[in-house]
Amino acid sequence: MSEQQIAIDTNEAEILSSPTKPQTKDRLTYTLNLYHEHVGDQPSNVQLVGQKLLDHDEQTWTRRIKVGKDSIPIDLGWMDEDKAGLVCPENQAGKNQSVNPTPEEREHLESLIIHVLISDSTNPLLVPPGWPLMFWPTHHSSIRLYCPTGEAVCHVMVCPK
Repeated sequence: MSEQQIAIDTNEAEILSSPTKPQTKDRLTYTLNLYHEHVGDQPSNVQLVGQKLLDHDEQTWTRRIKVGKDSIPIDLGWMDEDKAGLVCPENQAGKNQSVNPTPEEREHLESLIIHVLISDSTNPLLVPPGWPLMFWPTHHSSIRLYCPTGEAVCHVMVCPK
């Protein structure tokens, strides 16, 4: 056995025998598989995976709200503005239906698009029914939600920075 092989074997033994370091910071991890299924062609996809170590150990704030025609601010719950980070509203319009909707009801549900205003001077970001939106705003106090076509159920998650 060569000296180089012995060194490699020793390093592998050290790595295998050393305990893993405990996690010292909270972490946010995401995985997303997005597929575009084009008629008559193979689907194309993108796989997104990532993580971010967080600066604060605040508990994630989650809330189920109803969003209507009047804009409402994002509720940060107990989280201070300076500790709030990722915001993820999910449009749950039409989810968990106990019966199959009629074509008219389906058309109405598909029109319940939640609009997310980041500021008064920008166009809204759109959250179609069944979809989430993830973003890291610089100022949470200016975020407002509304649904111009009716009332949509929205699950909002606010994670710490």
